[in-house]
Amino acid sequence: MSFQLFAQPLGTFADLNRFADALDPFDWSSKTYFILIVVLLLMRILLPWPEHGIGRFLEEICLILPAGLLYFSVRGAEHASASLAIEHARQVVTFERAHGILVEPDLQRTIVGHPALVDLVNWIYVWAHWPVILIWVVWMWTRHRDTYPVYRNAVLLSGAAGMIVFALYPLAPPRLFSDLNVVDTVSLRSHSYRVLQPPSLTNLYASMPSLHFGWNLIVGIAIARNARTRLGHLIGVILPIAMFAAIILTANHYVVDGIAGGTLALTALAISAYATPRWSHSLNHVSLGRLLPHATHSRLGERP
Repeated sequence: MSFQLFAQPLGTFADLNRFADALDPFDWSSKTYFILIVVLLLMRILLPWPEHGIGRFLEEICLILPAGLLYFSVRGAEHASASLAIEHARQVVTFERAHGILVEPDLQRTIVGHPALVDLVNWIYVWAHWPVILIWVVWMWTRHRDTYPVYRNAVLLSGAAGMIVFALYPLAPPRLFSDLNVVDTVSLRSHSYRVLQPPSLTNLYASMPSLHFGWNLIVGIAIARNARTRLGHLIGVILPIAMFAAIILTANHYVVDGIAGGTLALTALAISAYATPRWSHSLNHVSLGRLLPHATHSRLGERP
């Protein structure tokens, strides 16, 4: 009897721990993320979202959050062979050497002896990407909603194109290509980046193109063009420059990765600038929950 009395609380605590683990996104499998994506998209399409206020912003979240999760889920689901990714890395290094732009090892050697500089580029690489993008979404939505869809759609379009390249050309980053003799400064001196991305959504060989830089370029352009202060314009200019330096100095990307990411981002932005104003209604108001009541009222109004 006494054993059962003591065993019951232990079982309860174990159940609570299992429940807490189930709620931890960093323990979720790719299948769980896929289910979450489907649920959010169904909410986006089926719920009768209001035209204004916080409900309209939540509708937007039900678009960009599953898009981001889909991007990382597809990227993380690619299981390219290490040998193929290393061979592609060798091709990239040969290309850069032939064109005189193989500067990654030399540039990193200038900072590895200075812990403060290493911490700075690590901080930029980790905290000036996703946290900045999330803050930027809120800022653009609340202050510049008329131009926000152009930049939002550019991010989505470049992400879709990036997923195709990841699948077709898996590439080991400099930190995983031993011939370059560079180090992974982020893992060496920080664990923050692992906090921002679950292991099930990680792909070691998604180096080309660098959307880490490409998306920051889109964000920087949006800030520079929409900010109303000199400081805002300056932040918009510095942000992509600092990120390009960080992806190289932390050995997470090659120079050509950054060039490819920037080119892809600018191309997507040009396409979005042309297409979004022409398709803005259908892109921003795809909601059966909103459309069906209107259709019902229209039919009722036609009755004699």
